Amino acid sequence: MYKREYYLETLRKVYFDNHNIKMLYGLRRCGKTTLLKQIIEELEDEGVEKEHILFLDFDSFFYEELKEATNLINYIKNIVKDNEIYYIFLDEVQKVKNFEEAIFFLHSSKQFNLFISSSGLSNTFLTKYKVNFISLEILPLSFLEIIDLKKASKKNYKNLLFQILEWGSMPEQFLNLDEAKRKNDLLDMVDAILLNMVISSLKVMDVFSLNKVMQYIIETEGKSFSATGILQYLERENCKVATDTLYKYLNALCDSFLLHKIERLDIQNNTKLKTLGKFYVTDLGIKKVKTNWKKEFSICFENLVYRELLFRGYTIFLGKNGKEYFSFVVKKEDKTKYIECCYSITTAEIMRIVNKFNRINDTSKYVISFDYYDLSAYSIQCVSIFDFLLDKNF
Repeated sequence: MYKREYYLETLRKVYFDNHNIKMLYGLRRCGKTTLLKQIIEELEDEGVEKEHILFLDFDSFFYEELKEATNLINYIKNIVKDNEIYYIFLDEVQKVKNFEEAIFFLHSSKQFNLFISSSGLSNTFLTKYKVNFISLEILPLSFLEIIDLKKASKKNYKNLLFQILEWGSMPEQFLNLDEAKRKNDLLDMVDAILLNMVISSLKVMDVFSLNKVMQYIIETEGKSFSATGILQYLERENCKVATDTLYKYLNALCDSFLLHKIERLDIQNNTKLKTLGKFYVTDLGIKKVKTNWKKEFSICFENLVYRELLFRGYTIFLGKNGKEYFSFVVKKEDKTKYIECCYSITTAEIMRIVNKFNRINDTSKYVISFDYYDLSAYSIQCVSIFDFLLDKNF
């Protein structure tokens, strides 16, 4: 099993901290279960006895009787044989009815060290309660991880990058070379998410409209979202959807981690704006199998930069400065960076970028592109896409 050291390094610091709930969340099949099992292996290596470790996978029918909070609590209480700490791993915990009751009961006992994962919950549900927690969104593989997994040499970086732009970076994509199998795996994953986590939970009857909404968002990703625009599109496609239903669909697609939404940031006032944000598909492979994809690499390029920034721990916004927009304004700790993504740069594009950045009173200005131009005279750092992807400290 490939070890995702980026996440494990963070988690190792809190393996023995039973005061904090450890939560892994994110898109299905991106490696949460594997990470939990690797943590268990490392705990055993540290001397934790197997009798003090419990792993429950609620995707399995084997644990059907435990998918109710009271039954789960009683089952766990019955395995306790001494006063030692027990390490409890609850995989896909959202499938347990009233799971919050089980989590908070176990956490309050102080005898249980809780690790939980979910493909249908973000960490926001924990913020509603006065509990200590550490959460990580587990994303598809980063470029550096893929190089490590594939043991790719520098001469293969470009081919690898275009493979990612077309097929995405879910772990399974790099274990299977058969194109038809890869496509079917992606379709199965997306359809399972839509069926089990969106359609069932919302009791959606009009599956055709839901798929149309998803297709439109993915095909127009990177563009400012307009409810009016999508409703007009749906009407042209003979789909009539109420505005509140549209937002319900979008929230469900984000809650299942098929999509990510970023908000606009008014740069002049440093305030978040609630309207006209952007959506990005979580993995580019979804775009390939759910749209009429035609190798539009320039559109996928911005998505790739967004996801790598997310992987590096940035909070990301669509930057608005007057009437102009920047691809991203990103924040981490006390640092802010202004980023423009350009698949390629023409001479005319250079002047547009320079004029735009001239209105920003900050030195952290970046252009990320396949092309390179020396823009240092304008206090702008032009970074090639490979330098960006290979620099884990960007």
